[in-house]
Amino acid sequence: MKNRSGGEVEITWKLQDRDSIYKSDFFISNSDEVSFEIDPGEDNDVKMTFGTGNWKPAALYAVTEKLESLEIKSSSGTIVLKSPDEIYKFLMNRRKGLTNRRIVIEIRD
Repeated sequence: MKNRSGGEVEITWKLQDRDSIYKSDFFISNSDEVSFEIDPGEDNDVKMTFGTGNWKPAALYAVTEKLESLEIKSSSGTIVLKSPDEIYKFLMNRRKGLTNRRIVIEIRD
């Protein structure tokens, strides 16, 4: 996640409700939400890893089906993706590299 805008950006990933044995790649705390406040500048990029491999459609679907929403707030407005399908399409268009090994969310003015 990269902030190339002139102001702060907040990106919030919200997980779907889960039971006690639910496992998610985004599960890094007891919260159903993971938020990142990203100041502008290359030194502030946020990187998340999900292991080795690439983002084939099936792998991306396996991650996005566990998400309820993705919200990106910046000085130019707010983008809210409210379903796994919307998030999947958004991320699918941001795959980068020869083998689609990474997904880049870059916010600009």
